[in-house]
Amino acid sequence: MKKTLSAILVVFIILSGLSITSINAANYNVSDGILYSYYGSDKSFTVPTGVVYIADSAFEGNTSLESVNLGSVEIIGSKAFSGCKNLKTVTSGKVSHVGAKAFDGTPYYNNATANLILGSVLIKGVSTGNFTVPAGVTSLSAYCFAGNTGITSVTLGSNVLEIGEGAFYKCTSLATLNVSSSVSNIGAFAFDGTKWLSSQTSEFVTLGNGILIKYNGTKTAISVPSTVHQIADGAFYENKTAKSVVLPEGVTSLGMRAFGNNSALESVNFPKSLVSIGKEAFLNCTSLKSVTVPGTVRLVGESAFLGCTKITEAEYFSSAEIPNGLFAGCTSLKYVWIAGAAKSIGAYSFYNCSSLLEISVPDSVKSIDTTAFSGAKKVTAYLNDGTFAYDRLELMGVNVSKMGDANLDSKINVVDATHMQKATAKIISMNISEKLRGDTDFSGDINVKDVTNVQKIVAGII
Repeated sequence: MKKTLSAILVVFIILSGLSITSINAANYNVSDGILYSYYGSDKSFTVPTGVVYIADSAFEGNTSLESVNLGSVEIIGSKAFSGCKNLKTVTSGKVSHVGAKAFDGTPYYNNATANLILGSVLIKGVSTGNFTVPAGVTSLSAYCFAGNTGITSVTLGSNVLEIGEGAFYKCTSLATLNVSSSVSNIGAFAFDGTKWLSSQTSEFVTLGNGILIKYNGTKTAISVPSTVHQIADGAFYENKTAKSVVLPEGVTSLGMRAFGNNSALESVNFPKSLVSIGKEAFLNCTSLKSVTVPGTVRLVGESAFLGCTKITEAEYFSSAEIPNGLFAGCTSLKYVWIAGAAKSIGAYSFYNCSSLLEISVPDSVKSIDTTAFSGAKKVTAYLNDGTFAYDRLELMGVNVSKMGDANLDSKINVVDATHMQKATAKIISMNISEKLRGDTDFSGDINVKDVTNVQKIVAGII
């Protein structure tokens, strides 16, 4: 059966023009340097040359594997070898990041009686008392010391770049912490349940290179200091008092659930320096009224605004893909102005946006999941005719309409061009509905090019 399957896959690869080395149907699936899955029964396995990343759960639950040579692998995903109950030996010299629970349930991890280091990653810490991270370690993996009640002091030198999620979670005796400014990433709840964190009285608790790990204040209007460059995972999680947050220029990232469950939060500005917004960053911010994602943002995590039930307007000017569940459950959302060059709209992006009336979809979009607008029965999508998105949404049963009706009279004519000319001249202002319909070049503003495009539409040129 395996030989037959292999032959079919080889034929498929040849006909589709893919590299034959991208898939090995005998026991693993590799593509573009990523090993996605292993389903062999060998006791020993050497990761193929060229693989730099082992995906989440790639080997999870394999009961045959006893040893693995990771070769050139640099990144190991979450639960990659979890439950491999016979895995005793792991060899690597290049690993620089290990995901959460990557080796849980393996003898290699469970039976370690000394600090366990793989490549440059400390994946299990058993030291007690005063501990200095060894010079060759650049990363502390998720939960590496979690629950270690004997450790009292930790020093992280300039070699350490990353502290994983929950790295010192519930290390109840940890009272002293020395962290170098070299640290550029700190995961959620890394120090929760420690004496050190509970003793911090500052309004803004920061570590490393300007990373805000916790907000201790009770203000309703918050201005984050200019010394902060990152908002760590969960930094404002479950804050109940903040109504507005001003982020300074220089902040580049918002971590996972950074503002999750901030039930009072009504507004937050995104600085032009912002590059990434983490998964569920604003989960259930049920008072948030509007959001503008700037064009500088290159990555937006899944479900970033899930359950923000009072958002009525959203501007998405990033060229990052529109991720799964981005505005799912935003039941008050009416208008979404998408500009930039996003190429895809993910699954359930606007799921149950039951009030959604209008959305613009750029020419750049080449993929739209069939569930993207599930439960958004009132929506009309505004697009340029002849695009992939126009045809795709029409086939999906979504109402579609051509760009250009900037004065909202259900017609595209010279009046629209005049209306837009007045807006570019600052004689009038336009609301979000007028803008999303009139932004024919998806630049994020109404400009002379948009006026010209509408004139061409009226003249039948385009």
